[in-house]
This record gives sequence, C-alpha cells and structure tokens, in this order.
Amino acid sequence: MRRRCASIKEMRTDIRGLEGLPLQMMIIMLVLAIGIPAVYSSMTHYEERSTIQRVESQVDFIEEKAKTLYTYGEGNSDVIRVDLEGGLFRDVEYLEVGNRSFKNLIRWEVEGGHTGTHIMENDIPLVSEDEEPLRLGSGRHRLKMETVYGEPYEEGEEMLFIQISLL
Repeated sequence: MRRRCASIKEMRTDIRGLEGLPLQMMIIMLVLAIGIPAVYSSMTHYEERSTIQRVESQVDFIEEKAKTLYTYGEGNSDVIRVDLEGGLFRDVEYLEVGNRSFKNLIRWEVEGGHTGTHIMENDIPLVSEDEEPLRLGSGRHRLKMETVYGEPYEEGEEMLFIQISLL
C-alpha cells in the first residue's frame, strides 16, 4: 500500500507523467475507436455472406432431394431437415417453396434486403399441401417431400409433382 501512494505522489511531481499512464490510455482509446468499427463491419459482412451461402446450400439440398424423389416416381417420400439458422447479426427472413404460379421456383430473403430466387432444373413442380406457398422462417425445420401423381391445383391437368409439407 505504501509503494502505491509513493508512485501516485511521484507521478504528480514527475515531469514525465504526461508520457506515462494518461498518454498510454489516450493511445489505447484512439486505437480502439478506429479499430472497433472496422472489426464490426468485417464481422457483419462475413456473417452475411455465410448466412447467404447456408441458405443457398439448403436450396440446393431441397432441389437434389426433389430430383431424386421425382426420378424414382410416384409414392416415394422422404423427410428432410432444413437449417435456416441465422447468426449474430443477420437472420433468414424467409424461404418460400411451392408457389402456385411458378411451381419450380424457390425464393428466399436474408435480413438486410438480400433476396434470391432459384429455378429448379427439369421443371420439377413443388406443391405445398394446402396449395399456398410454404414459407419457412429462421430456424430449423423438418419437411416431408412426397412424389404424387394427380391434379396439384384442380386445373384438370394431372401430372407428377413433389408435395411438400411441414412436420
């Protein structure tokens, strides 16, 4: 305790006190003030890219599973897990499949206005159970995909399609 008091007294009377603790604190604060925004910006950009890549990989996974089921024909089904977990700075707003107008279209949006669309090859129609687009939010989901032959939208046209439902 005695040594500490002596050093404070010495700092008050020492001419080099300006070069000591106060100057060091000011330099540290200046470096932090310049560095923190740059680090935050790079982290948000990295996470944004990472979230977009995760969504795109899940879209590719859905497409590959639909191609497989479509190839095997009517009656085949499978349950898949879709991971749309967001991160610290960005979340997945939605992933939409089973659009009535564009049966082979998958749309998605990541927080911050980043949107994407994916048109499935081979015109494989994806139809939700209730004939409305199936909209998945951020999080983990289980989907049942089943190959069905019939009229997906009561238009009088029978076809082979993939019916998607949320479990």
